[in-house]
Amino acid sequence: MTDYFSQSNRSLDVMVSRMTALDGMPYRAFTESEDLKHLFKKAGYKLPTSANTIKDVTIKFYDKTKKNLIKEIQELKDEGHKFSVSIDEWTSSRNRRYMNVNLHCAFFKGNHHTTRNLGLCRTYGSVTAIKCEEYLRERLHEFKLDFDTDVIAIISDGASVMTKLGGNLNCIHQLCLAHGLQLAIVDTFYVRNQENVNEAQEELAENENNLNTVCIGTEDDTETGGFQIEQAPTVTVDVETNIKFGLVVEKVRNIVRMFRKSPTKSDILQNYIKMELGKEYALILDCKTRWSTLCNMIGRFIKVKRAVLKALIDVKCDIQINEVEWSILEDIYENLDVMKVTVEAVCREDATLLSADAAMIFALKKLETRNTLLSKELHASLSKRIKQRRLPVASLMQYLHNPATYFEENEYDADVYPRLPNDCLQEMVLGLLKYDSAAQSFTCNDVNDLPTDDSQNEVGSNSSLSNKELINQQISKIIFDDTRRVGIGNLSTSKEDLLTLLKVEMLLFENGGDRGQLLSKSLSMDSFN
Repeated sequence: MTDYFSQSNRSLDVMVSRMTALDGMPYRAFTESEDLKHLFKKAGYKLPTSANTIKDVTIKFYDKTKKNLIKEIQELKDEGHKFSVSIDEWTSSRNRRYMNVNLHCAFFKGNHHTTRNLGLCRTYGSVTAIKCEEYLRERLHEFKLDFDTDVIAIISDGASVMTKLGGNLNCIHQLCLAHGLQLAIVDTFYVRNQENVNEAQEELAENENNLNTVCIGTEDDTETGGFQIEQAPTVTVDVETNIKFGLVVEKVRNIVRMFRKSPTKSDILQNYIKMELGKEYALILDCKTRWSTLCNMIGRFIKVKRAVLKALIDVKCDIQINEVEWSILEDIYENLDVMKVTVEAVCREDATLLSADAAMIFALKKLETRNTLLSKELHASLSKRIKQRRLPVASLMQYLHNPATYFEENEYDADVYPRLPNDCLQEMVLGLLKYDSAAQSFTCNDVNDLPTDDSQNEVGSNSSLSNKELINQQISKIIFDDTRRVGIGNLSTSKEDLLTLLKVEMLLFENGGDRGQLLSKSLSMDSFN
């Protein structure tokens, strides 16, 4: 009981630093707010009277936290653990460019936290691959890390600079899979050929009262690293379909704007929504640079479909949506919802290449099952992006997880998810063994919010489950279906005999035995985020 009701013993430095760094409170708020002064005084603390003093408190706490992180990293290095690094560029509202550096290790202390942020590196001028490497090495050196000996892999987006950076480094380079999913959506929903844009605009001007629904995407793997879309989304299957899909989306936007701008019309709509659903639901207007908000807008619009139709009649609106257009909206929403839950699964903090494969296979199967014009186009774009970014080491992880399912025939495309022969797998294992791995095997038993019931349904077997629940089931089935683990002992075998021992271990493993020491070492090294 005393532990349950124990009082927090956070110091003034901790609270002030968290409020400034996490909550974004300015330093002057502590010195000018009478309420904050009163609250801190009631808690037994006396706030400094100067904003500069508050700033010094935050910086001192940063130095203390940094020393603790360096100590934690050194302890992991002493135990033989290795790390992976993820980087991304970011430009502030003051037009200053930074490079964010995250450090990943499955053995960081804390509940389900496998990532430590090493802060933002300020970059100046034109940032080339050579400069990126310099900034990265300097930041790792601040935390007593050597990139050549302590880092196994680096994760970045597909910008040309980052791609060249990965080629210059002597480690595994994984292009961001989540960014690849974003680009697959851009390929499907956004026109980037200016000639096609002009043609579509002319068609719209002639046939649909000059509704401007064509958009331009400004990002590609060969361009800069950020993800940005300009103007309104449309579909690139052909000009006719392009116009049809774009018109429906623009109709939804116009209706949403009409109700959001008029309190009187909004009251009429909300009365119908409350009669049908029991409470108010506000319509959502999408942000034209975020495709996920388009999914949210259409999803909410479909949810209140009946109320919208009744309200449109009452307000005598000229814009009407027929049944064909409603089916188009449902098709757009279902496809975007699949991609949305897939991106969320790939971006989980505890995600690995194995769980990412499961999430993307789920997306491909769902899109193939839908069998619509839009889903086929999105399926083709997603397959192309996965093929560009998926590393052979992901196939090794699938083999180490379950060799029986690895070699069996699969429904998905073998070109996207190839089955490598044993000699290629052996070569990758020996390549991973050049790193000194941890003295314990990797486990995935700390996955967040995933059920462990062995009687879970196959994907799509229960139509009442949402896409998010289905994808969690698929990931859980792969992660937890692993009973053949073995601890890693000390390997005294000479390098000349490693290949022979590895072949024996793989043969036993494929015939139902446990993983040997070499395969367990490889799985531990191969589980980077």
